[in-house]
Amino acid sequence: VHPGETPASHVLEGLLEFLASGSPAAEQLLSSYVFHILPVLNPDGVELGHHRTDTRGENLNRVYGKATLLKHPTVVAAEAACAAADKHQGGIRLYLDLHAHSSRRGGFLLGDAAGSKGQVASRLYGYALGRRCGLLEYAQCNFQDSVAGTGKSAAAARTGAQLCFTLEVNYCRGHHSPSSFQLSQWHELGESCLLALLDLDALEVAGEAVPIPDLLVPQELRRDLVSAQCWLERDFRCEKQARIPSPAPCRALPLFAVVRGYEADHTPSSLLLHHSSLIGEEVEVIEQRPMREGPDGPLSFRLHESHGGLWLPESDLSLRPAQRGSFFYGALQRVYASQKAKDSLVDRCEIPRGTVLEVEERRVVGGTLRLKIAPTSPSPCKAGWVSEYKSTSFDPRLGGTVQLMRLEGPPPGRGPGY
Repeated sequence: VHPGETPASHVLEGLLEFLASGSPAAEQLLSSYVFHILPVLNPDGVELGHHRTDTRGENLNRVYGKATLLKHPTVVAAEAACAAADKHQGGIRLYLDLHAHSSRRGGFLLGDAAGSKGQVASRLYGYALGRRCGLLEYAQCNFQDSVAGTGKSAAAARTGAQLCFTLEVNYCRGHHSPSSFQLSQWHELGESCLLALLDLDALEVAGEAVPIPDLLVPQELRRDLVSAQCWLERDFRCEKQARIPSPAPCRALPLFAVVRGYEADHTPSSLLLHHSSLIGEEVEVIEQRPMREGPDGPLSFRLHESHGGLWLPESDLSLRPAQRGSFFYGALQRVYASQKAKDSLVDRCEIPRGTVLEVEERRVVGGTLRLKIAPTSPSPCKAGWVSEYKSTSFDPRLGGTVQLMRLEGPPPGRGPGY
């Protein structure tokens, strides 16, 4: 609906490519649902090169519920299609309005479900999407975002559907990686929006929904979804307090490792040989899974997005207690450093918002990801320690609220000692 929000078009393209892929997951969804897809709601704005408005200079995402056929024909048509699907095709299961935010980084959901049951359902969808795709930053989601005139709020109010969202992405990058977004990542997010719906379907009571094969939704993920659902049903209002125990590694509690090359007792995997530039690198590990069934089987580790997000067998990695090197961070808000690795309320030093820090070590201390400030950093807190996250999500695998954003390097034109 906003012509200049190009990343949203790529998210939709990924969604459509997935539906047309012929994969078992896509076939499962196509056999369960009727999809109504409106790719362009503002063709006049697109033709005129507008960023947010139509040919009359009006923001169409503020006229839902009061649109007129004369002034807003596309919105009237979209509302009619939504009402018809709700009345004649079994109700609305998922409503997605795709956008690209001009200032807020990362990917996130804005929802407007009514009542505690609806809030639990919408948050659980966000949880499933965050587990499927690292581009979605759960800590940035707002599931009580009621804005008059927006598509998702109007659809939720009119149909009572629980899963009505605005999905926002950013043009440049998020908080989870210093790299800019690529087209493939936007496509992945579009695909993951549908895989997350499939995950929620797998939780339906047998007999009320078509059983979802384990191949499409692994048992491990089902168990995680059940745990998240139970926790949210108990008290979703405290969801930003980490409550679900999560074995390391995870996004908020990573492991660190050196990637192994050819050694006397080790031959790199074929996947690693296709990404041989990683050999010898100190990397961050954010997830693990068994390579085959059984409690004692070998594990596979997922690298952080800044290292390509690859899944490598554990034999390719030599674990380390910390990651050392030269890392740069920007303070998104006022943060506090302490002299010791473990966070403390004493001997704290304030770092102003906007400060660029050079960090020489990253490690998990007492259940918190901590950064050691390099002595050469221009920070007022030299050689102190600071937390990367202000707080973690209710499941640390989703990350949390970032207070220090990783940068690709020092400020342009400035070298060591800047």
